[in-house]
Amino acid sequence: MNPTYHPFLQPKYVNEFSCDGTRCDDNCCKSNWEIYVDKEHYDMMHRICTGEMREKIIHNVLRNPNASSESDYAIITFNDCSHQCTFLSSDNKCSMQVMHGNTILGNTCNNYPRTINMVDGVLEKSLTMSCPLAASIALCNSSPMCFEVCNDLSRVIMAKEPLNTQTEVYNDS
Repeated sequence: MNPTYHPFLQPKYVNEFSCDGTRCDDNCCKSNWEIYVDKEHYDMMHRICTGEMREKIIHNVLRNPNASSESDYAIITFNDCSHQCTFLSSDNKCSMQVMHGNTILGNTCNNYPRTINMVDGVLEKSLTMSCPLAASIALCNSSPMCFEVCNDLSRVIMAKEPLNTQTEVYNDS
């Protein structure tokens, strides 16, 4: 099956972002939030990982009994004492990502803090300001309002319902 390219409008600084827990003051992996893993990547984790990493996955990537779709098929557990992701290493890097790269990560970890919205029929990719590194890149950028159109093979996960600024809600009249 041929991949589908999705054209996006995005600020140029979006491509500058790369998650680096060693430079992060407020690591999202220490936030005790719910990290969902989609079925495709859950299966991939079980297929690819071996040894100690496989054992860690078996005990810490658990089927979600409240799953509403394949996108929240499983959930990564957090350490009860430290309230951090069980895959976060002592140097603040994701041990699964270090061993196997981004492709094994579920949609939540692979995409955050990137977000995709549909505005007036156009896909827009941006970074959320809840990530300190993303906020720094966006707010300290010398050309923050320079945009580009790119073709991206990444997984398209819409953040919200499409936004139409031509509706009455956005009209002052």
